[in-house]
Amino acid sequence: MDSTPKPGARLGLFLALAVMAQVGQSGVAPSSATAATPRIYDVNARIDPDTGLVRAAFRVVVDVEPDEIELRLWLLAAKLEHTPSAIEEQSARWIYPRRPDLGGAQLEHLHVNGVPVEATVVPPTAQGHRDPDVAGVDVRVPIPPGSRRVILTGHVEIRVPERFGRLGRVGRRFSLLAPWYPLVVSGTNGEGWQHDAEHRVRIDGTAPREWLVAGQRLVDGRSVSRGPYAPVFGAPRLHAEDVLHRGERVTLYSPNAWYRAPDEDTPGLFGVRDLARSDRLGPLRRSVADALETQLLTGSARPHPLPSVLLVPSRTELAGNAPGVVLVSDRAFEVLPISAILEFQERAVKRAFLRECVGARSRRVDGPVDAGWAADLRAVWLTDLDAQRRDVELSTPQELLSVMAFNPVVDQLLYAPQVAFVDVYFGRVAEPDLFRDDPVQARRAHARGRLLLEYTRDALHGSDALAELGLALLRGDTAARDLFAQAGVPASVLEQQLQNPLLPVNYYLGEIHSERRGDGYV
Repeated sequence: MDSTPKPGARLGLFLALAVMAQVGQSGVAPSSATAATPRIYDVNARIDPDTGLVRAAFRVVVDVEPDEIELRLWLLAAKLEHTPSAIEEQSARWIYPRRPDLGGAQLEHLHVNGVPVEATVVPPTAQGHRDPDVAGVDVRVPIPPGSRRVILTGHVEIRVPERFGRLGRVGRRFSLLAPWYPLVVSGTNGEGWQHDAEHRVRIDGTAPREWLVAGQRLVDGRSVSRGPYAPVFGAPRLHAEDVLHRGERVTLYSPNAWYRAPDEDTPGLFGVRDLARSDRLGPLRRSVADALETQLLTGSARPHPLPSVLLVPSRTELAGNAPGVVLVSDRAFEVLPISAILEFQERAVKRAFLRECVGARSRRVDGPVDAGWAADLRAVWLTDLDAQRRDVELSTPQELLSVMAFNPVVDQLLYAPQVAFVDVYFGRVAEPDLFRDDPVQARRAHARGRLLLEYTRDALHGSDALAELGLALLRGDTAARDLFAQAGVPASVLEQQLQNPLLPVNYYLGEIHSERRGDGYV
């Protein structure tokens, strides 16, 4: 693609709140339902890892319905202009390595079928819970009425700040692991973004880097993959280790050399394993092998190639997903090497690995709107089956450490935790995600798989319907929504469960009274 700027319409999206407020006052009508389906993304990017500047020319081939008159684009990278609203003194160091560093994103030179077009920012009032600090912004692009297929071209410039997480740079590591170029979204409110499109990415870096694109090494500066988007990660060197299990191969990547414990299977005093704090290779190998074994035994489909595993600078997610790759924090397994504590983190890695394995099938079966929660529900089910298969009964940190609660450090961990990844250890069913770094949560904060499974377990307790639902989710080709309806869970109830993170809690604390009734007290 020719990245030379062309004359024509220009839309700068350095998104100050004042600018968006002006757009909101312009009386733009809410977007109508759209069935736009992107087929091909061509992205030619030039990346300067030292300054954080990314310039890219993009071309998108989109199938549309004849009655559609506009495309809706999602620019997640625009969130870099804002300090997260959930940040506070404790979590500040989980987002910024030093001090708040802001970036931004700018779209320009937009053309539809070669004709310059003017785009419009969707005002925040029309975005529901899509706050700019987590979801970036949406823009509308007009298209010719009666079209069946359109070609959208344009340029995007991103300023990537020093920041932990999916979009950021820390040290010499460069992360573009969330949607970094604009994506075409569909649906009434633009909630459908997980389309299985072909992504052709070319990268020209200004500094020596090894690049991973969609979980595969970049060869000759070009990559072709399928999925919602193509994640990119760069480092001066990527160290690789393979996990082989029953003829399957999974590659583990790290920006730093892998450390191998001298003898990781030798138990130490009180069951504490003699593992160095920097050893991640052993637990990652076990996690991947266990996940693959569970998939084989349950008969659930596996993608080809299998996803890779990458250590990334993340402080809010211990294990997450991007198309073709499982993202594991480089702070994983830096805990006291007690087997039960390691099990908590390994379980989180397995869940992320299994979620990526079922992701493509969920996009195909459940569609671009429901693929996120449906994939996580399947992954939670498989993770629980993995624990049952290995006869592992996980205790909570309270149960493990209550005998040592007299220790001030242990007491703080239990009752005023100051550590990252609290949900991994404490097993909160609701699994709140304040920073919503996962793109699945960015556009719409909804219940994750654990909460949905527990709701369903309560509703179908004591019947064979729960087992039948699980089997159909793992092996069948029926959408999860339809399976819930067949199991007796009404659509309205499922939707309310999905909305759980957004529902206000209405309760108060009153006086407590005791009264004697017979031989006891109530």
